[in-house]
Amino acid sequence: MARTEWLRTFVSAYQAGSISEAARLRHLSQPAATSHVRSLEAAAGTPLFVRRRDGVVPTEEGRRLFAEIADPLDRLSGVLAGLDGGVLPARRSPLRVGSSPEVFAGLVVARLGVVPSPVTAVFGSDEDLLAWVLRDEIDVAVTPTPVARKAVVSDVVGHYRYALVAPSTVSTRPASLEDLAGEVRDTPWVAYSSDLPRTRRFWKQHLGRAFDADLRLVAPDLRVVLSAVEAGLGTSLLPTLVCGPALERGSVVEPFSVRELVEPRPLWATARASVADQPEVAALLSALRPAG
Repeated sequence: MARTEWLRTFVSAYQAGSISEAARLRHLSQPAATSHVRSLEAAAGTPLFVRRRDGVVPTEEGRRLFAEIADPLDRLSGVLAGLDGGVLPARRSPLRVGSSPEVFAGLVVARLGVVPSPVTAVFGSDEDLLAWVLRDEIDVAVTPTPVARKAVVSDVVGHYRYALVAPSTVSTRPASLEDLAGEVRDTPWVAYSSDLPRTRRFWKQHLGRAFDADLRLVAPDLRVVLSAVEAGLGTSLLPTLVCGPALERGSVVEPFSVRELVEPRPLWATARASVADQPEVAALLSALRPAG
């Protein structure tokens, strides 16, 4: 207990820049506060402050110690205050929400205001995220893949809708799919993966031939693909969830609208049935569901 008091006095002196002010804040005598700091320095085996006429300045070791203990001590103070009042405060565990980074940024973040607890974001592949839900390693996963199991609930909460995006320097605007097919023949392309299932299907079904563009960059992050388009490296077929803001600000352009041609891909929020009714989980699932 004595060492905890030393640490609390150290934190007060660090924040106030004065041991005498720390004594006042902690309702201690000046000699008692000085003794706390000296005892802590003796235990640490190094000075934690440089004493000056106008107060104290932390040493490098003092700054390192403060970074380690300030937050835990703040939390401990809340516990001690609760015990003084005869109440043991309940710890609010964070809600663990998994998705891809672009889905979290484009869909989940805007809905987090309704969640009454802290949130921890977890990123991974669809396969990993859904496995983590089943193993109770995360609470909610938002992915394009549903899970058909009685142990979970899955609801459609949005869609990947696709747009053809090109660098802002592209000025040609094909009038038809036939014209588009001619335009993209020699167009550099950037993509999330070399498999390109949706892109290849679009070329085959709507442009009448196999994908044969010059694939300049493959990057397994849709935000990087968008940045590559913005940098002029090539054209891509991207979810509007990712490229919508860039289209609005004009850093990329949509040379031809394919939004009605490319089939949307549903996004599912998945949670274990055993936690779906918990306030934090239920609040997020409700906020994620489309209105109406």
